[in-house]
Amino acid sequence: MFTIIASSGIDVKAEELTNLVLSDLVIDFDERIYLFEIKINKSAKEALNQIKEKKYI
Repeated sequence: MFTIIASSGIDVKAEELTNLVLSDLVIDFDERIYLFEIKINKSAKEALNQIKEKKYI
């Protein structure tokens, strides 16, 4: 996923560390920031819960 997005010229970072969390994928596009928490063999609900619990936003 990273390679495809990066090759299109979009600013993308993998394993982006902030003062609070480590995001799996961060995309900076069109004056917006998109955070992705990627889970394998887990539900989207679990990913959303992690985002809320760790206060990504």
